[in-house]
Amino acid sequence: MFRKIRSNRDPHDTLLKELRKEFRPYFEHPGNRISQFTRLYPRFLFAIMVIALAGSVVFSFMVFKRPAEVQKKTAVPMDPVGTGFSQIMAASTALQKTISLKKRVDSLAHLKNLNKADSLELSNDLDSLKAIRQPFK
Repeated sequence: MFRKIRSNRDPHDTLLKELRKEFRPYFEHPGNRISQFTRLYPRFLFAIMVIALAGSVVFSFMVFKRPAEVQKKTAVPMDPVGTGFSQIMAASTALQKTISLKKRVDSLAHLKNLNKADSLELSNDLDSLKAIRQPFK
């Protein structure tokens, strides 16, 4: 069951060598034609290379223009402490208004009968509360 398998294959033959043997004719013929052409027309190939280089220079400077440079904006010095403090002050003012409006709304909501002035005041207070909450969302 565990017999050694013997092969008559040459140990120096590899996959790459076998692929070269198989596909060599397909690559040798075009390679020979190209090398023959380069030997026959060296000046023509040199001229083609120079034209290609000149064309790439023309394209790089004329056709593919660089975008205009963006002017750097000068940084305006900001006072982060002052800005933060002003935001805190605005938030505390809005909070004080909210608390006073909620007290008024609660006192009006506990009334059993609302007259025309009370209902108008309640409506205005609720609109003010919505307006105060809007910037903080």
